[in-house]
Amino acid sequence: MIFKRSFYEIKNFVKRGFIVKKKSNVTTLNNEYTQGMKVEEQEKYRELIFLRRRLGMFTFLSLIIFSFIAIQLKINYDKAVKANMVREDILRKCKDLKKEEKRLKKAENLLKDEDYVAKLARSKYYYSKDGEQIYIFPKFEQDGVWTEISRKEN
Repeated sequence: MIFKRSFYEIKNFVKRGFIVKKKSNVTTLNNEYTQGMKVEEQEKYRELIFLRRRLGMFTFLSLIIFSFIAIQLKINYDKAVKANMVREDILRKCKDLKKEEKRLKKAENLLKDEDYVAKLARSKYYYSKDGEQIYIFPKFEQDGVWTEISRKEN
């Protein structure tokens, strides 16, 4: 019947003291050889403990070093991304400025032409030739503002 009991029940029997463990019939000799073997085992155990501690310390220091390197890599990556964004912004502004420069050069070249300047003065500032009359008509623009248009007659 005891073989059909569960492990938990057997464990409780042992805890309560119902089952008593038998004492070993083997005794150790207390001579020089056995004492030397015990000393050797203790030395090996101490060496094993030392090696485990050294390995643990090496693992811990390696973890700290690799963490430091990883943090530095992340910081440098963020700086590189930010520098790349600034570079792209500067290149975009440079491109816009080059377009503006081309537009202004074109306007400068047009202002060197006397016919264009005369035409611009007549249309923008309502200058007229002798015998020319200018009529101004209101125009409704897209943004809802009324502006004037001029019409010239000879």
